[in-house]
Amino acid sequence: MEDLENDKVCNNDESEDDGMDMPGEDVKEMEKMNFDFEAFPPSEEDIEGLENLLAQIFLRAEINRKELADSIIKIS
Repeated sequence: MEDLENDKVCNNDESEDDGMDMPGEDVKEMEKMNFDFEAFPPSEEDIEGLENLLAQIFLRAEINRKELADSIIKIS
């Protein structure tokens, strides 16, 4: 009995969303934004952050992150 009541509530909620507009649909012209970025090669002081980044990228891989981070800094 409760499942049927929940279904009715869900169906009513879905029908209300059908008439809603997406935000920004009435925008006729998009604003352009320009950005300037500066980049610097990794240095010895970036080693900890680089190791953390590698840990996130290679979650389950058995690699030596410290050695890989050192290699990246050396070739930069």
